[in-house]
Amino acid sequence: MLVVFAAGLGGVAGGGWLGYSELARTATHAEIVAASQAEAESRWERLAAGQIFPAAVRYAAPSGLLTTAYRVGIAPRSSCSAALDPPLAAALDRRGCTAVLRGTYTDASRAFVVTAGVAVMPNPAAAQHAVSGFGTSKPQGGVKWLAFPGTVADIAGTAQNDWFGVFHSGPYVLMFAAGATDGEPVRVSGLNPALADLAFEVERTVAAVLTEQPRNPCQDQDIQC
Repeated sequence: MLVVFAAGLGGVAGGGWLGYSELARTATHAEIVAASQAEAESRWERLAAGQIFPAAVRYAAPSGLLTTAYRVGIAPRSSCSAALDPPLAAALDRRGCTAVLRGTYTDASRAFVVTAGVAVMPNPAAAQHAVSGFGTSKPQGGVKWLAFPGTVADIAGTAQNDWFGVFHSGPYVLMFAAGATDGEPVRVSGLNPALADLAFEVERTVAAVLTEQPRNPCQDQDIQC
């Protein structure tokens, strides 16, 4: 009996040591890579809306001077069919589009506005294939304009913009719909460099928030390695 009891204690101690070693060991490279992917794919749910769409975005104007884009508002989470024009919604739905996040910004002069959109896809490959299927640029159609009553983004004619962009970054499809607050179409006035900078810099900032890799995702309490 004593021999059996001692052997049992040895087994418990051995199992405890193996469990401790597994918990205390350093994550492997493969585990860190997998954790990084999981962290990026879930970041849209883990961050607050104000973190994804910051209140202000600093960028260089065409003149080279630093300027600021200001957030007008953020929409509630939407379905792909509700937030996107039909051709883009169909292309993304075929690849598993989960949801769309949208925020509207204006430049410092209040002359231009842009609605920035983020479509959540299952993985980077799905995002890439969805954009390839739709095309990186369409003359008409894309993310639906997001207006806010009583703001510069609700001036009559603003919603009649005709400049859109679509690209992908990680497991996300990034989109914008941009225009002038006086409602003059881009196809008539030509693309103003200030409008282009506003649209691209806002989207670039949102993409960075969602896809920049952390130093070690295993340090996040809600990410398991």
